[in-house]
Amino acid sequence: MSVLLEKHHPYLFGAALAVGSYIFFKDRTLPTLQPLFSMTVDLGAIAIGFLGTAKGILLSIDSSKVIQDMRTLGSYERLTSYIINAVRFAFVLAGCSLLGVLADASLPKEATQPRLWMFAAWSGVVTTMAFTCYQVVNTFFDALKSKSRASSAVAV
Repeated sequence: MSVLLEKHHPYLFGAALAVGSYIFFKDRTLPTLQPLFSMTVDLGAIAIGFLGTAKGILLSIDSSKVIQDMRTLGSYERLTSYIINAVRFAFVLAGCSLLGVLADASLPKEATQPRLWMFAAWSGVVTTMAFTCYQVVNTFFDALKSKSRASSAVAV
């Protein structure tokens, strides 16, 4: 995957799903939004805690051989920037979901158009957050694979 695509694919997929959700649900019944939004407030909070812990662990093992090897390969900086982006989008998801809960409760039942826009935007944010988390995991696994290959080459 090219570097440009690797950096921007979460945002492209998020925008595509937002547009796709709007088109798909334009003439269909939307799912009940209140429980969806409520659950993703929790999901965003859990992701923030998990990713923050991962960043804290990386900082605490900063002088280890694995981290030094990741720095040499250039994957450490990429990993930390992806963690920061994932935490940001987890905050965005939690905030959007909380606003969605409040807005959905205050809208009249027949206000389908505002709900459709909210759902489409929320779908894009959920997708972007999922793909930013995927970037973190994928980058970490790539670094582990590189380390594993280097170790097995030395062992031979």
